[in-house]
Order: sequence, then C-alpha cells, then structure tokens
Amino acid sequence: MVNQIKLTNNKDIISFLANLFPNCFTINGEVRPLKIGILQDIAVVLTQKKKLLVKLACVMLYVCILLAYATYLLLKNVQNALI
Repeated sequence: MVNQIKLTNNKDIISFLANLFPNCFTINGEVRPLKIGILQDIAVVLTQKKKLLVKLACVMLYVCILLAYATYLLLKNVQNALI
C-alpha cells in the first residue's frame, strides 16, 4: 500500500510543495516566481494522489489570486504616486 499524505490546509500544502520544489516554493523569506509549466511538473509527481491534486489546484488558484491582487495594489499605489 502506498503511503498517503494528508494535507488539510493551504500551509501544509505549501510546505509539501516547498519540500518537493524548493526553487519555486518557500515558507519563509522572499516570494519566488512560479516556473512556467510547474503544474505539469507537480502533476507528474502527484499522479497517484488525486485528492491532493484537487486541493493543490485550489491552493494554486488562491496563490494566483493573491498575486494578482497584490500586483493590482502595487500598480494602484504607483499610479497614485504619479498623480
């Protein structure tokens, strides 16, 4: 029987990803840009963990939304500074 990893929240999943892909994910420190094709790399590693893939997709969506929102706020602040 294959060992199953139980990850129940976003921090656990990010920690798991940081262990698998230390060049893309980190828990502490500076945020790193995601590698193009990272989802395919992760899918290859996690092919037998279907429930985890669904949770991972949710976390990746969450991270992308946060990055988009942070970018929006940064651009808005820059725009306001220029006015």
